[in-house]
Amino acid sequence: MSPNQRYVVAVYYAKFCQLRNELDTHEPIIACPKEGCDCGVDKIHLARREDDRVHRFLLGLRASKYGALRSVLLSQNPMPTLNRAFQLINAKERFGKTETEPTAEAAPTY
Repeated sequence: MSPNQRYVVAVYYAKFCQLRNELDTHEPIIACPKEGCDCGVDKIHLARREDDRVHRFLLGLRASKYGALRSVLLSQNPMPTLNRAFQLINAKERFGKTETEPTAEAAPTY
């Protein structure tokens, strides 16, 4: 999947998830080697994997169309889930703007 190819966001998301799921089968979740350990390393690995997915999904979008919203999503702490990022991007594509983008009426006047 090349970032330069133009997909409808829903098609891009479906292809992206399919490829990520295939990669997940080759990269198992890291678990603590100590038997009975509850250190949470698996949860940390899952959280990093999810953040990586969100970054890669957002960076694969066309900057000319989604750059502003992508910047907003990437700067959020905590990072939105992949599903939430898709919902916001999909809403922008379908309706032209989202609640995170200022409208002309909401812009301050000086």
